[in-house]
Amino acid sequence: MPAPAIRTIEDLMQVLDAHPQWLEAMRARLLTRELLELPQTVANLAKTTNERFDGVDKRLDGVDKRFDGVDKRFDGVDKRLDGVDKRFDGVDKRFDGVDKRFDGVDKRFDGV
Repeated sequence: MPAPAIRTIEDLMQVLDAHPQWLEAMRARLLTRELLELPQTVANLAKTTNERFDGVDKRLDGVDKRFDGVDKRFDGVDKRLDGVDKRFDGVDKRFDGVDKRFDGVDKRFDGV
């Protein structure tokens, strides 16, 4: 089959559309190896990035679980401190009573 005559850019585009193998040959001639390999490079990068993010997600899940445990421990500490606060309130009341008694003793000594 004789080669079609190419006189305009539109003729060239029609020929390349009709002969995809010619288009690939022209690409290989015009583009650098890096540009031709770019789609595969991007796909590899996306795969690696996704794998790394999956690993980070797993590690963060572990961190979340550890923080849940820490939160529970702090809740326990809070409850214990609430109990200590109540006990100190009781001690304060008892000391108030002791102070009043000493005030009474002081008044009695003042009268002596």
